[in-house]
Parts: sequence; structure tokens; C-alpha cells
Amino acid sequence: MQKIKSLLKAVLVISVVLALVLPGSAVITNDHKQSISNPIMKITDYKFQKVNQASNMLPSLAGDVQAAGDAYDEHTPAICKDNIGNLWIFYVVDLDVLDSDIYMKKSTDDGKTWLEENAWYLQVDGLQTTPVASLDPSGKLWVAFVDEGLDVVMFLIAQDTSVDPLDWEWWSFEQSDNNEHKQMGGIASYPSGGIDIIAHVYICNIVYDPYSVDEAATVEHSVDGGGAWTYTWDSTWTGKPASYPSIGASKDLFFLAFQYTSDVTSKEIINCRWGDAVAQADMEQWPFEWGSFETNTAYNCQKPSIAGSGNNIVLVYQSDEQGNENIICSYSNDDGATWTHNIDVTTSGADEENPRVMISGTNVYCLYTEGGDLYMITSKDTGATWGSPEKINDVTGSVENTWHTADITTKSMIWTDNRNADLDLYCDGYTVGSAPSAPTITGQVNGKTGTAYEYTFLATDPDNDKIAEYTVNWGDQTTDTIIGPFDVGVTAKKSHTYAADGTYIIKATAKDVNGLIGPEGSLSVTMPRSRTIFVRFLDYFPHAFPILRMLLEL
Repeated sequence: MQKIKSLLKAVLVISVVLALVLPGSAVITNDHKQSISNPIMKITDYKFQKVNQASNMLPSLAGDVQAAGDAYDEHTPAICKDNIGNLWIFYVVDLDVLDSDIYMKKSTDDGKTWLEENAWYLQVDGLQTTPVASLDPSGKLWVAFVDEGLDVVMFLIAQDTSVDPLDWEWWSFEQSDNNEHKQMGGIASYPSGGIDIIAHVYICNIVYDPYSVDEAATVEHSVDGGGAWTYTWDSTWTGKPASYPSIGASKDLFFLAFQYTSDVTSKEIINCRWGDAVAQADMEQWPFEWGSFETNTAYNCQKPSIAGSGNNIVLVYQSDEQGNENIICSYSNDDGATWTHNIDVTTSGADEENPRVMISGTNVYCLYTEGGDLYMITSKDTGATWGSPEKINDVTGSVENTWHTADITTKSMIWTDNRNADLDLYCDGYTVGSAPSAPTITGQVNGKTGTAYEYTFLATDPDNDKIAEYTVNWGDQTTDTIIGPFDVGVTAKKSHTYAADGTYIIKATAKDVNGLIGPEGSLSVTMPRSRTIFVRFLDYFPHAFPILRMLLEL
């Protein structure tokens, strides 16, 4: 008994010592920090305010639509389309060298007009920088930015866009006062078991005993739809200061890319890694459990942008391999299992820089700057081959040549423009992919009036885009909209009851997540079914042959 008591005392002493030495929320395994829980705090004094201007429409110059412009500089825009078709832009307005605010605007017509009555701003002392925005699979809009005024806190928002922005809620992450936040790189999400897995990436100086890492690529993620958060950083994989972070998501993995300096060649190179935040919180373990790669250390490779759609992933960056800056692509069609590298996106001989990429199905859309102009180039096969670039801005030489100077979303893009002798924001649209097929409609073609029958609708999309909704005309002067989104191969279902006898033509169209509407599919149904001589014979004996009546649905 005395030995057992001594053993228990020893265990207790060791437990107390470990509790004093190790941070309570840190997990140390093989010299790798796995994750640190990061509590969130609601900020009640952060509120959007309406822009105090009369309703007016900003002018369009030479065809480009001016989205934001006043006496101050507007720059570093983020753009996102919500699930009801509105465009949202978030951007920085410089009030002076030590004070900048985050502004927001909404367009209800695909960016054709940007009314000041749909503009709000977040007035906070100090510098707010690099806003990013994204829509999660459930249709919630997420926005994040760095508040340099508070030095260490990054703010985040997740709201239903039908709610008045004046009532949106802001949250901050409680972190050590020694952590200095810098560049925001992006937000991404994917569904898992009915829950949205969300992550954003930024650069941060980490001081968390026993770690002290300057300019670490840092990922903050939530596996419960935004309720609880964990952050993890790169401290031992590269061990070098990182910059220009970017994050994307496939159907079930996060893909992270950032730039750092090679110890061997002193060249700027890009590290790309991917993993499942649900299964492994520590992104330093992702290369060992899922995979990673780095660009050629013989050349400077900079400013990565990465995006995913389904199993398709595309990474673009600028490289000086050919003597000038060109845009290069790596891509995967199988969720990162295999990759194709070093695809030339641009080869003009001029410096092409600051790439920004979006992918929908296998269609890839890449923005980049060249000589003060903004170009877009597209690929229809995930990046294997590329078309000819198209110049976007109508006033030559007006686009700022900086990182995050432009952003792209479904059918629309936004950029920082200097044509008016200061920095303003301009918007333009583009065509996205191909429309879905005519839906195949299946269900009861002969039935009884007054009985509800279920019908299924299935359309295919050439770009493997999700189907956003089906519009159904039942042929009896009633219509329904079946709201998705529906993944590839997933049918939509809807029940309908016909009140009167007759023959009806059910017609349906499908709209994909890019807003493209396909041709009409149809199905002819008759209510009730035609009554044969045998059926009419049964009418004379209403209580006879009950089993036969059930089989005939009489």
C-alpha cells in the first residue's frame, strides 16, 4: 500500500509540473506544435455605419464601371457573390497615413451599378488592412481583415446576407499580445458531415512559449461552422519568414501556398501543402499525411494564388525563369494525389505579375497585371492549356501593379485603378463556362387527381458546376423553385398534386452556380389515367377485387 501511495504522489507531482511548464491548450508531439485553441470574443462596439451620402450612381468611364471613388484612396479590394445573386466588395479607404477604414458595398445587378445607398463603413481608429471574403457551402458570407490599430487582433464576420449589415456581428480572436498580424491571404471552406469547415490564412509574428517565429504562415480554422477556432503556424517546416499567403479548398481538403526564401539559393520559392483540418489540426503535419511540393529553387517564384473546385486544384504564381516575370501554373485533377507542374500561362516577354485565380469545375480564370494593365486568361481543362489573354481595363496604364490589386468571383472582377489621379475601384464582368443541360424529369406519368406524386430532376453541367436551382412549371398554372446547390449527379425532388383531370406538360430548367440557365426539359403526365373497358367494369362492383384495385391504384 505504501508503494502505491508513493507512486500516486509521484504521478501527482509530475502532473503539476507539466501543468506549470506546458501551455494548457498546446499539444507537443515530436517537436511539432499541433494546435492551439483560440477563443473568440464578440465585439459590441464594432458596427457598420451607413455612408452619409445622397443616393447616386458612380460614373462609368470608357465602359469600365466605377465601384468606389471619392477624395481618398480606395484599394486592396475583395469581391464575393452571395447565394441570392448580390455582389459584395470590401476594401480599404486611406483617411491618412495612420488611419484607414474598411468599406463595403453591394450591387444587385451583377456590378452594373454601385449605389451609395448600398454602402457601409467600419470606422475604427488605426489601420485596417487586406480584407478577404468568401461564401461557405451553407451560403454564409465570411469576411476577415487585419486590425493594425489593435495590433494583435484579427476580426471576422459570418452572416446571412439578407440581414441588414448594420446588425451584423463582429468577433475577434483572443491571442497573445506578442502576436503581430500582417497580411491576410484568403478564406476557404468545404463541407464535412453537414458542417462547414472554414479556414483563413495570414502572416503573423508568433511569440508563444517555446516558439518565437517571425512572419509565420498561420492558419486559423474551425471544424464546427465557426463556433470554436484553432490556429497553427509553420515553425519547423521552412523555418523562414513567409509572405503572400493563399488558401483554397477542394471538396474535402484545404490547400495552402506561401512564399519564402530558400536557404540554398537565396531565391524566393513557394511551398504548397494540403490536408484535412478535421483529421489533423497541425498544418505542419499535412505534408507527411497528405502531401506538399515546392517550386524550383533555381528561380524566383512569387505571389501564389490557389483555388479549388471539387477534386480540381490550381496554383498560379509569377516566376523569372525566362528572364522576365511570367505566370506559371501547377494543377491537380485528383484532390492533390498527383500534380502537373510548370505550365506556362503567359509568355508575352513582358513582366506579368500579381496573379489571382478562380476555378469553377474545370474552368480556370486568372487575372494578372502587365505594364499597368489588367488581363484575364482562361483555361477549360484545369490549367493544362490556356487561351489568349484579354485586356480588361479600358484606360491603358491605369491599374495599380501591387499584390491584391485585383480580385475575382463568379462573373465579376474588381481592381484598383489610378485613372482619376488617385486610387479608385473599378468593376467588370465576364462570361463563365457553359450552361447546364436540360433536366431529365422522372416520376408518375399516369395517376389520380388529388394525389401527391414525387418527381425528380437531374441536369448535368459541362463544367461540373453545382446546380444552384431548378425552376419547375407544372403545366397547371403553378410553378416551383427547388433551391440547391446540388452537387454533380445529385437529383432534386419535389412533390406535386394535380387538382383537375387532364394531360399536363411538366417543364423545368436548371441554373448553375454561375447563374447560367440551360434549356428546358419536359415530361407529359395524365391525370387520371385512361379508363379501359375492364376498369369501367370494376366501377360497377366498387367493393370487389380489392387487391387488384390497389395494384391499379383505383
